[in-house]
Amino acid sequence: MKPILLRILFRLVFIPSNSQRQRDHFQSTCLAAAMLWGTLVFAALVGNHAAAQSAAPPLLIGNDALGRSMPLPQEVRPFRSDRYVGIFYFAWMQNIPVHDISMILKQHPDAMTTSATPPWGRKKSFHFWGEPLFGYYRSDDPWVLRRHAALLSDAGVDFLVLDATNGLIYQNVVLKMMEVFEEQRLAGEHVPQITFMVNSRAKQTAERIYETFYQQARSPELWFRWQGKPLLICDPEKASDEVLEFFTLRKAHWPFKLDNTQNAWHWESTYPQVYSYDKDPSQPEQVNVSVGQNLHQDSGRVEMMSSGKARGRSFSDGKVDTREDAFLDGLNFQEQWEYALKLDPEVTFVTGWNEWIAMQLNDDESGSPVFCDQFDVENSRDVEMMKGGYGDNYYMQMSANIRRFKGMQPAPTSTDNKTIDIKGSMAQWDDVSATYRDHVHDTDPRDFDGCGRYHYTIHTGRNDFHVAKVTEDADNVYFYMQTRETISEPQDSNGMRLLIDLDIPGQQNWEGFEFLVRGGKIERCQGGWSWETVGRVVERTEGNQRHLALSKEVLDLESGSKTLGFKWIDNAQSAGDIMDTYTNGDAAPGGRFRFYYELK
Repeated sequence: MKPILLRILFRLVFIPSNSQRQRDHFQSTCLAAAMLWGTLVFAALVGNHAAAQSAAPPLLIGNDALGRSMPLPQEVRPFRSDRYVGIFYFAWMQNIPVHDISMILKQHPDAMTTSATPPWGRKKSFHFWGEPLFGYYRSDDPWVLRRHAALLSDAGVDFLVLDATNGLIYQNVVLKMMEVFEEQRLAGEHVPQITFMVNSRAKQTAERIYETFYQQARSPELWFRWQGKPLLICDPEKASDEVLEFFTLRKAHWPFKLDNTQNAWHWESTYPQVYSYDKDPSQPEQVNVSVGQNLHQDSGRVEMMSSGKARGRSFSDGKVDTREDAFLDGLNFQEQWEYALKLDPEVTFVTGWNEWIAMQLNDDESGSPVFCDQFDVENSRDVEMMKGGYGDNYYMQMSANIRRFKGMQPAPTSTDNKTIDIKGSMAQWDDVSATYRDHVHDTDPRDFDGCGRYHYTIHTGRNDFHVAKVTEDADNVYFYMQTRETISEPQDSNGMRLLIDLDIPGQQNWEGFEFLVRGGKIERCQGGWSWETVGRVVERTEGNQRHLALSKEVLDLESGSKTLGFKWIDNAQSAGDIMDTYTNGDAAPGGRFRFYYELK
């Protein structure tokens, strides 16, 4: 029997109960034992099942702003269920003042000569290095949390490592995250699971995490498990008996010394990265891939990001790429990914998703400001999309590499060519196998305070895409869309649209799409967001379902196209801006992604 349960039973048997106080204590101890036993049994029952396989990256393709393409299924290995991807996630953006380093440097060219207030915030205050695409959001904004769940799921991320290294567990944020993620999971969606990393006051912090989120069995399907138990990144030598009993523990390895380590997971490393192993030193269990490192360009020792000597986004092959916009390419990130692909560990751990802020550390107003972990667009390590700057380049880059690491499942095709009678029943689609699902609740409104004095509202959600299908016959390609509720068709220019990518050589395109279907017409791209009508569309809407037929002749499929990418958009607010699809209306799939179908 487990040691902790033996101790509880010893107390039950040998503590006398000849007083009311002792009897009360006896009863409370029994209750505690029962709760603990139930939690352990529950974890054992669901743990192995939940950890049996990772999530297959969804079959989404697309190009980033630089034209780099996502790999197709035939270009990578078959999907492997024994490979996992985690990402460092930060829940610490509360109601803090907004000081944006990028704006400070722009408005005050001499800002680096002083750490005084102004232009900088008060001593030891946090500063954003730039503005996230979703604004200076608070970490408990449910609209943002829902977007993060969808984005990370689409990328192929299996679990989040919540940063609790400073001794704070951000209870309100994590509970809200669990609520939002659980709602999506119960709707039938994959969502990332969670774990935590502790460091400062490790024993007390780990116990608080256990008592707050695990002991009461809160959302156990959201716990990321490793070797049959929930994972916690905590030094075993600093853990309590309860924590040792309940979790699989891995120590967090700080990059002061860069060696391969046993059961100590890395969150940052210079290239070529060191790794962590379990039993066999030659078999990597975990390796880190980071966007940038606050490690010196020459020595590899810890270095402040604000010094100009750290390994930023443009550092690779032992040097900094000095082109003005080199940070757009993610050279450092890609170099680390390629080595991780070579090592082929069980777990690739990405640093990171949304750190965004760093404390100004210099108290001496006569000296320069000092920022350790984040500083500017070059010297930072967030993947999450930003306004301007690199946009969603790093998100698409990460998604592409996760597909190379895990592999992909084959593309769906219709088992047989099928003619759809557009005037007929929607039940014709029931046996169509090429089926794609979009996240629900994408259209839920946003009305929430951000950091500082910011408040964010978005009420552009209208038709919530849910299920898409496609099939074909000799003459037409047929498309189907089902929304969560009855389709709304207001008389405006932002109605439901279908974009088609046929990868036609030499054809003008917008973000890779050669054709646009809207308002009963099919239009061919004339370059950018400029379209010319080339045909009519046969379509019909019934309740929450719409289907339509597109002529293969009009689509120029006689040219030999064998693949088809497609995307639905509704109520976009900025025509011609693909980044708008991350925030307004709904898009299936989101952002630059598109569904992929192989033509017969």
